[in-house]
Amino acid sequence: MIRRICTFCQCELGSTQEADSTDERISHGICASCIEKHFSDCGEKLTDFLDEIPLPVAVINSDRRVQYANKAGQNLLSKNLEQIYGRVGGDVFRCSYAHLPEGCGKTVHCHSYTINQLVSETAETGTAFHRVGAYLDMDGLSGIETVKLLISTERIGSFVFLRIEQIEAVSDKTAPLE
Repeated sequence: MIRRICTFCQCELGSTQEADSTDERISHGICASCIEKHFSDCGEKLTDFLDEIPLPVAVINSDRRVQYANKAGQNLLSKNLEQIYGRVGGDVFRCSYAHLPEGCGKTVHCHSYTINQLVSETAETGTAFHRVGAYLDMDGLSGIETVKLLISTERIGSFVFLRIEQIEAVSDKTAPLE
């Protein structure tokens, strides 16, 4: 058996059974309290790190609700964190179909919506996607405006990070994606 104890405070962290061993050994780790006490001033906050990325990044939870958008994302959306936090992606990105009675992610349009598919697949399987072409029908000042995007997704823990690498308005959905 291997007993694990905290290097700093000596509290028990649990034990694991080793196959084919009757000897007790000790291994060290660090408990959550000591990590916070001794290492809280190390590194930088995730939000600070994300804000340094020049491309728009949104952090989406397992309920498909946006938890954070970096400064570039807030600028792109012309929204502050209060207008973004906890809202479904369709509301945040002004999807033309999010306000339909079925709700965001549940209309017939959503099943072919590339961003919805990639975020869902990344959340479920952990598969990352890089520079995938997508179209978004957005509510604009003069009605529905279609934009062409290049997006990437990656799962970290239980969150999906959505990065928008290119965005341009299109007047014709048959225009090729680069």
